[in-house]
Amino acid sequence: MEDHHCNSPPLKQPPSSTETCTLPHPPMADRWFMAGCLALLLLGAAVRLPYVMSSDFPLNDGGMFSVMIDQVRAHHFSLPRIIPYNGNDIPFVYPPFPFFLGAFIETVTGQRTTTLLRWLPLLLNLLCIQAMALLGRSILRSPTGGLWAGTTLALVPTAYIWEIMGGGLTRSAGFLFMILALWQASELLNHHGRRWVRMTSTGVFTALTVLSHPARPVPLALGIGLLWLAESRSWWDFLSLVEAGAVALALTTPWWIVILGRFGLAPWQAASLTTRAAIPHDLSIFVTFTAEATPMLFTVFGIVGIVAAVLSRWWYLPVWMTALFFVLPNGAMATACIPMGLLVGLAIAYVIEPGLNRFAEDHLNVHDPDTSPPVKQLGLLRPQFGTIFLTVSVLALGIVGNGWVRAEGVLPLQAVSRADREAMNWIASSTPRTATFVVLGPGFHWYDDAVGEWFPALADRKSVTTAQGCEWLPDENWQRLRNLRNRVIRRKWRSLPSFCRFITSHAGDFQMIYVSLAAARQNPNILALLQLLHASRQATVMYSNSGVVVFRLKTPASEISLEHG
Repeated sequence: MEDHHCNSPPLKQPPSSTETCTLPHPPMADRWFMAGCLALLLLGAAVRLPYVMSSDFPLNDGGMFSVMIDQVRAHHFSLPRIIPYNGNDIPFVYPPFPFFLGAFIETVTGQRTTTLLRWLPLLLNLLCIQAMALLGRSILRSPTGGLWAGTTLALVPTAYIWEIMGGGLTRSAGFLFMILALWQASELLNHHGRRWVRMTSTGVFTALTVLSHPARPVPLALGIGLLWLAESRSWWDFLSLVEAGAVALALTTPWWIVILGRFGLAPWQAASLTTRAAIPHDLSIFVTFTAEATPMLFTVFGIVGIVAAVLSRWWYLPVWMTALFFVLPNGAMATACIPMGLLVGLAIAYVIEPGLNRFAEDHLNVHDPDTSPPVKQLGLLRPQFGTIFLTVSVLALGIVGNGWVRAEGVLPLQAVSRADREAMNWIASSTPRTATFVVLGPGFHWYDDAVGEWFPALADRKSVTTAQGCEWLPDENWQRLRNLRNRVIRRKWRSLPSFCRFITSHAGDFQMIYVSLAAARQNPNILALLQLLHASRQATVMYSNSGVVVFRLKTPASEISLEHG
């Protein structure tokens, strides 16, 4: 790949596509850049693997996606019409590429769907780190800046929390193709050679982004638009981007035609209610979204990068990062890591590392007889002192910080326990197919209740407290069930009739109650309900193991709800 160099200070004016200049740091050969990318791959794996290796099951979510992959295989790789999940026929309008990819790999390798959902999201997320280094090198005109941008994605928890879960199959795929599309768009705007190749690759990666995740095209369009506005404003370049968009439209049109012909816009209108542009309620999110442990190293670097960007024509990076929280608040934290990584790369490559190297040149004097031997030894590293010092200290602090975050157990990166899976397998084989359950799993939010999402997939029974999948259904079912589950675990129940009355009034009748003991240990309200069920004459234990108790109501919940209590 071509590199740009410039004589003018980069913080005043970054190099344009036609300039020939020299950066304020030594140029890095392509082989060292690729070696750095390989090191970042190992670094990212070292941070992420402890989570994945902690269980033989996918982390957190992915239950509905496992059903979707199975449906693709059952339909012999034609696009299924519906997803039979949790007693609902959910329209299969979700961008399909990751499910076809998963089904293909599963068919070729013979691996189980759960094994695929355990490892494939991790692999896709690790590839995002390499793609980020390429994007950083292109936009910042600096291999060093690119590697530091990749380092940000390797070590910032928000860049992998939701991407390496089972449900990260689509999030990581969309994340990867979005970064690759941005990289090729940057190359298209900054290098006028091989225009048709770069225009086509931009369109292909944009199409794959659209076909992988429903929310990723929004930050992609925003990023490309700001990139053109800040670095080009050429109508010729604008035409090239329009042509890339035409390529993406041509590649995605067959899918759109099938989906619109089957369902129209109704499923998308329902799903749009789950993500609405809004002003963030807590403005501290702009500082804390990285989920770093203290000290928030990359946040500090990012702030330095914001100052540097404001003083240069890279102003669009902080604008892009901030705008994401307004146009797509529910999914902004992961995608904001892209401009955040670029700001970190800008800060280190153009401000911090050159400053440390100049400091070393001025103060680490190897010829002064009064200089102590240790300082003389450091002086031998004067030309690369800043690089070595930053690399060692940042990697050490980043790895230790991620270790602290993992030890605290605050991230929703736990898998469904073996006891829960045994209980669900028993339910699948030993209860009527028409049985309806209230499922109380660990997690204080609907989105980190792995038991609730995997229950319909593994037990093949309906859970009235599972919201996943309902975002594509009318009548705001998703909003209703999400609120129901949240209110159930936050209320202390004083009687079984009041509990049954609340559930049946919001979600209909049920006969069974599934309680994860991990939820009871985590939440005193669930523990109180568990004790209430054990003491009630209206409920009997159908099944129990070391981690789960399943109760059956002696009469339907709708009848119990009429009792006083």
